[in-house]
Amino acid sequence: MKKIIIETLVTSQKTAVLDGDGNQDSLEELFIDESSSDNIISNIYRGVVKNTVGGLDACFVDIGIERFGYLKLSDDQSVKAGDEIMVQVNKGEVGNKGAKLNLEVSLSGRYFVYIPSNTRVVVSGKLKDKAEISRLKSETKNIISELGFQRLGLIIRTEAKNTEYDELKIDLEKLILKYSEIEKEYKLGIGSKLLYKTESSALKYITEHINEEVSTIKVDDEETYEDIKGKLKKIDRAYLDKLTFEKNENLFGLYRVDEKLRKIFAKKVWLKSGGYIIIDKTEAMTVIDVNSGKFTKGTSMEETSYKTNLEAAKEIANQLKLRDIGGIVVIDFIDMRKSKNKVGVISELEMALSLERRKSEVLGFTRLGLVEITRRREKSRIDEFYFSDCENCGAENGVYSIEYMIDEIEKSVRKIVNHTVYRDISIDLNSTVRNEIMENYYIYIEKIQQKYEVRLSLAENLSMTHNSIKVNRSK
Repeated sequence: MKKIIIETLVTSQKTAVLDGDGNQDSLEELFIDESSSDNIISNIYRGVVKNTVGGLDACFVDIGIERFGYLKLSDDQSVKAGDEIMVQVNKGEVGNKGAKLNLEVSLSGRYFVYIPSNTRVVVSGKLKDKAEISRLKSETKNIISELGFQRLGLIIRTEAKNTEYDELKIDLEKLILKYSEIEKEYKLGIGSKLLYKTESSALKYITEHINEEVSTIKVDDEETYEDIKGKLKKIDRAYLDKLTFEKNENLFGLYRVDEKLRKIFAKKVWLKSGGYIIIDKTEAMTVIDVNSGKFTKGTSMEETSYKTNLEAAKEIANQLKLRDIGGIVVIDFIDMRKSKNKVGVISELEMALSLERRKSEVLGFTRLGLVEITRRREKSRIDEFYFSDCENCGAENGVYSIEYMIDEIEKSVRKIVNHTVYRDISIDLNSTVRNEIMENYYIYIEKIQQKYEVRLSLAENLSMTHNSIKVNRSK
């Protein structure tokens, strides 16, 4: 059974998806929505073309945020500077690069993805039952006709399986109405404008995945609780029994999410067989090395290598998803001589990667015996929220980020407020951390004080390391 655990702190909202029987829950996915930079992926804007890049068949578009977005044009698309166009963000800002935009707008519902500029109906590749696929296509065609259209561009989602006609119809009607409202906004006024804002990762995940396999949704923030309650009422009121609000409770501690997170940031990941993989990140790519370690079962070295590589292939796909690693990934599997074993490992890797939403391509073994994967990069890696680069600190992932240090401050304050009567709290910090917070992040300290109704001061302690905090309290 799955559990959805949502932690809302002043720096961010984190959504963890756990799967298991309670004692052996594994962390399946983690989403982070930062307060400092709104998630803009899937937002729809009226943009203004600023300049075109002829040689690249592309243009830069002002959508009203800090950096211009980048729009790649196909052969039959033509724009000029000053044109106003409707665009959707399909990849957020990464580093100093602007968002990547798309002219083909899409809206996601529970059972359909609506693509107004298209006229084809396709079915999610995860639906395998031929009879069910035929039924869904037939009923979708009838719904389109009943709503007064000849053709619509739709993707029938996996969640549509076994869904009745009327529910499918309601979902599609909502998407058509939503796009109509976006079109009206687009025609009002001039200049760049936000036309449609995407939902939080928590709401989006619940919309797409809530079903009987989800046993509980735990929330520690009242506003988030009300948003999710409203969403569940629209989907199926029976799901409301799964939702629980526990105000300012340490949910990530209670469900051991923090402990599981520490493991996914380690370079070495152990396999159940006794083998392990090493994950190293560079600016250009991620390099993964597979080792047999303590695993010696098998009638030959070839069989041992094959079994270890099969297990590693599944775990690598899992780690790419958990860590949100995109771009180029190079894997050094244990050497195998037999071609059929190499084919088996590639098939296992492709199968594991196909189970997630993010598009990946496995390029197979090179002449050097390495496997290359390209995985679409949509946003910054998860570890970039938790860690800052550090060349000389000796830490495996660098030192903790300022955002993470503020999270630790808030969790310390929350613990004191929940279990004591103390409301005057002083936090000792490394001088560099304290200065950075005071100069650039003090708004978060003010939000913590307001949220928990405390008086909070930060003190400099020259003997403390970057990653340490010390809590002092008084009534």
